[in-house]
Amino acid sequence: MFLCLFIFFFFKQKTAYEMLRSLVGSEMCIRDRVYTAVDTALIVLSSLSYAFTGWVWMRHGFPGLGWWFVLVAVTSAMADGIVRTATARCVDRCVAIVVVVASVVYNSTSGANLVLSLSGLASALYWLNQSRRVAKNGTARANVRLYLWYHCVWHSYGALVNAAITWWVQSQHLSVS
Repeated sequence: MFLCLFIFFFFKQKTAYEMLRSLVGSEMCIRDRVYTAVDTALIVLSSLSYAFTGWVWMRHGFPGLGWWFVLVAVTSAMADGIVRTATARCVDRCVAIVVVVASVVYNSTSGANLVLSLSGLASALYWLNQSRRVAKNGTARANVRLYLWYHCVWHSYGALVNAAITWWVQSQHLSVS
């Protein structure tokens, strides 16, 4: 059920965008606009915050998942800032789904930690939804800047919350062992 919701959430706009050009979602309209160099730099830097989360996972003995987070940093930087093609976005979303599901599973060492992991995920999704809400209000330059702000917060906040939860859960697990 959880995986089905994730797949629907991440791919629902993508499908409409690729199936029929007239069905382009407002988020895609904003994302397809020309970004300034500052806009591109902000989105790329916020995407690279996932590399820090990867380091935390590596530090706690999960190098495979750590490298997946580094891959998320690269694919997000490409899909949201540098390349911004439909294919890059699809790859980014696939990699992100794998990483999010794996991090929740690995951090679910107890019922309380599962609730903590899912709460962190839900709070991060709030910022993604904020960026999508702004995108629906049109493509004026001010809306593009606000969209970019929320999307940068989504990347940075999501990565740092995941790193903090991982650090907390895995440190507890190591201290018990």
